[in-house]
Amino acid sequence: MKRIVCFLFCLTLCVLCAAPAAYAETYKPADTDIAITIDDTLWYVFTRDNIENNPELAEIGATPEQLRGVFDDNNAYMDAFVYIDGRDFIELFIIKEKTDSGLVNLSNYSDEDVAEFAKEVSKVKDAEVVDEYSVYSNKYKFALLKYKATASDNITYYLYEYITIVNKDVYSLKFQSPSGFDAGKAGHIKTIVDSVEFDVDETLKEDVKRGVSVGKVALWAIVGAIGGGAIGGIIGFAVDRKRKAAKKASEESAAQLNGVPYAGDNCFVKLEDYVESGGLVKPEGYVEPDGFVKPDDHAGE
Repeated sequence: MKRIVCFLFCLTLCVLCAAPAAYAETYKPADTDIAITIDDTLWYVFTRDNIENNPELAEIGATPEQLRGVFDDNNAYMDAFVYIDGRDFIELFIIKEKTDSGLVNLSNYSDEDVAEFAKEVSKVKDAEVVDEYSVYSNKYKFALLKYKATASDNITYYLYEYITIVNKDVYSLKFQSPSGFDAGKAGHIKTIVDSVEFDVDETLKEDVKRGVSVGKVALWAIVGAIGGGAIGGIIGFAVDRKRKAAKKASEESAAQLNGVPYAGDNCFVKLEDYVESGGLVKPEGYVEPDGFVKPDDHAGE
């Protein structure tokens, strides 16, 4: 199980932010130029390369086919998540789209150009509202968007999305959580973003001429790559599995009343030796004073 330490997550955030390498694994998804370091003692981490015969995938009740569908539908190369507590979590998608925007590497441009790019991107997000856009710089430059959107799993998410262009491809690191990002969560994902390394092709030359609007030039070509909002990802399989498990446990508990259960009409479960009167299923020998079902040997007050 992943993993009881994961919460303890709130208590260990400051340690993780200060020294992530002690517990971390570096992932470089195939067919990308990105490498990212994540603490996989806390996070479930799935890429296109590691889902076959992966016991952690089975643990959350998903199949390789389901996850391949998430990857293909969203041009995603990683789907990772960490539980915060019983209901809260952070999910990360790494998305790559090929484009021909004329921009080679966003990091080659000024902060002003990247800010303009962030502003243009914020206009086309599939979101309820983009609350904030800004430039985030480490070794690379990203447009950082903060917004809220509802995914296909009907969960409304808060998102921190880091978008850049490398080797003419658009990369998005999309973090989403149903309860928002406090300082602890934001610090943890910043540590992950700061771990990113790109294999930059230095032979590629920029096509956009000085003085031309970088944001608008890029936008027309990459709008399909960055227009989407929240994604209904692998956490949906885990939630669905919990619902199914609860339903199964309820049915099995009911079946323990008497005998061996068998499937009746209209999806009801009936027990052997039960009789039906008045449309109700009753065990033989039961009495119903005051509307309650009690066994014959029940000692009432």
